[in-house]
Order: sequence, then structure tokens, then C-alpha cells
Amino acid sequence: MKYYAGIDLGGKYVRTVIADEHGEFIAEPLKEEHCLDDGPLGISDQMMRMMMVCAEESAVSLEHVAAVGISSAGPLDLGKFGGSIQDSTNIKFPGTEHLDGEKLPESYSYQGRPLLEFEEGKRHLCIPLVEPLHDYLRKPVFLGNDVSTAVIGVVMFGEGKEYGNPKDMKYTAAITTHGAGFGAGIWTRGGVFEGVDGNAAECGHLKVLDNSRECGCGNFGCAEIFGSGTGIKNNAISKLVEYGFDSDVYLAARKIVLNAGVSEEEVINKPKIPLHYIDSKLVFDVYRKTKGKDKVAKEVIEEAGKYIGRTYGAINSFYNPYFIATYGGVTQNWDVLEKIVLEEMRKSTNVRLKSKKDIPDVFVTSLGDSAGLKGAVGRALGLGR
Repeated sequence: MKYYAGIDLGGKYVRTVIADEHGEFIAEPLKEEHCLDDGPLGISDQMMRMMMVCAEESAVSLEHVAAVGISSAGPLDLGKFGGSIQDSTNIKFPGTEHLDGEKLPESYSYQGRPLLEFEEGKRHLCIPLVEPLHDYLRKPVFLGNDVSTAVIGVVMFGEGKEYGNPKDMKYTAAITTHGAGFGAGIWTRGGVFEGVDGNAAECGHLKVLDNSRECGCGNFGCAEIFGSGTGIKNNAISKLVEYGFDSDVYLAARKIVLNAGVSEEEVINKPKIPLHYIDSKLVFDVYRKTKGKDKVAKEVIEEAGKYIGRTYGAINSFYNPYFIATYGGVTQNWDVLEKIVLEEMRKSTNVRLKSKKDIPDVFVTSLGDSAGLKGAVGRALGLGR
């Protein structure tokens, strides 16, 4: 029997799994935080090591692994090193800002080619993925954007089968994620719509507002700064500073700080300390606890729902899909967001389905965070191509 390896490289974690020829996982996936201390090459080294551990736990020899599929956060460059991440918005290596082009550490070059380049005063960092794995394993390695890969998972292994045959040329579906970032993947005409460099449907970088905060991509007013977990956190922090910390969000974070052993005197002297303990989950928790009456939590959640809905309206207008499935940490609170999202989505689109529904089905996929890993296995199996 042939086996297939799947790798999901997200904004914070790496996950690996071994699957059979039907896409079924042989054992539980392995999950680790990024190894950032060894530079860009440390990422591919970590993936190879984790894959070896997965194979051992699955009682499968790597010799019997026919191919590897990688689901990766972008932006991708499918030309460099067979496929790589170029100028990642989420994966940052300590000390990189102090390096120059004269003498790079070994972990910043691959086979004599530099991974850090300088052009017109700007730094461009490449994280090679495909070549290092292929050179080590001597197996086919297929790379795709994380959400464009997750769409394979949902369409071929999840709810997508309920909408008909994915190989039907008229079958179109969309997948979104709301985790560290906000992205989308599109399935149409029998496969994944990937674009020139594999970065199609980057809906999180649709500009939804002028004169807003800077996004990790360097632009301003992107949907991602409102509709991702990172965006919700940063939006809450920004509003807390603006409103002089007058919010239950701040009080909840302050309580966490004091329980962690920080003295009340230190918090009084340094009132910004609790801001480091805020995340999207805390914002949603306060919203629920105050029944939407806390000013900061209310504004942050409503803005998240509004700009997610506006972006979904654009997705519907662009692609006219049967459904938009979603996953990621933020969607654990979909019951809070759903009404706001759908109302704004209806305002932002005039595309209708044949069934006369005003908007396509929108739901949280039951695959959850496994959508990307399932899709990675699907890529290894040759699905979506």
C-alpha cells in the first residue's frame, strides 16, 4: 500500500500527518510551534524531523510514502526553490534585521543561494519548502497556499460532497480562514484556482477601509486587520489605548496579569502591561459576559463582523460559489459573528444563485483546523490539480 504525507505550515504551528491512499490519517497528527532559532532552513528541517516522527508513530516507512503535500501560509513563490514563502507576514526570525548581505549564516542560504536578499533598501526573505524536502526524500512534493489547500480538504473530504460532484465544471466553492490571518481558497472548474504564484483569493488583503491601521502585509485598511484573530486583538488594544483603558476587556486582562504574579503596584505604574495578555478569545469572552454592552468588545466584534461580511460579499460577487465554508480560531465564536456577517454580506453583493437564495450557504466546516492538513494530503494524492 502507498502512503502520503501532509504538512500544514501555519502562522504559528507546523502539523504533520501520514495518511493512506483514501486520505485517512493513520495516526494522530503531530503539532509543534515553529522552530525560529535556526533561520529559514530551520523550518524545512523541522518539517522533515516531524514527518519522520509521524512515520514512526504510524508504523510506516518513509520509503513507502509516495508523495508529500504542503499547505502553507503565504505569500508563496512557486518558482524559487521549487516553492517557498516570500516575505512572510507571520513567520519572523529573531536577529534577521541585523543581518547584511556580505556574510550570511549557513541557515540563510541553500546550496549556495542566499535566502535573504536586498533590493533598493528593502529586505526580501525566502523560506524554502519544496527543494529541501525533495532533496532529502527524493519524493514528489506539492506546495499550495494554506487556504487554497484547505479548499481541497473541505470539497473532497468534508461537506463539499453534499453539493454535488466537485469535478463538475460548474461546481464552485469558497473556503475562508480566520486565524492569525484571513485568507480564502476557491475550487472551480474541477480544481483549485491558484493564480500565477499560488496566491489567488487573498481576500484578507482586500482594502475595506481608508485611513486605517497598517496590516502585516504593509498596506493599510485590509480586511485582515479586522477579521483575523490577530486583527481582533490589535483592534481591541488600539481602542483600549484610545479610551484610556476604560473597558471590561482591560479589567479581564488586568486580572490575568495579577493572577500571574505581577504586583498591583507595577500594573498601576505600567498600565500597558495587561495589553500583552489580550487575545481574540478574551475579547469574545467579555462580549458574551457583558451581553455586548462593553464598548470596546462591542465595537471590535461589530467591526470584525462588518468587514468579514463585506469581504464575503466580494467573494460571492467574484466567484458565485455554492457555499463559503470557514474555519480557524475566530470561528469558534461564529454564533456571535454570524448575524453581523450575513447582514453585511447581503448588503455587499447582488449575485444570486439559481435557487433564488440571496446569498450562498455560509458555515463553519466540521473539519476545523484539519481542513488544511486534509487538503495537504489531497495535494499529495493529486487532487485539485
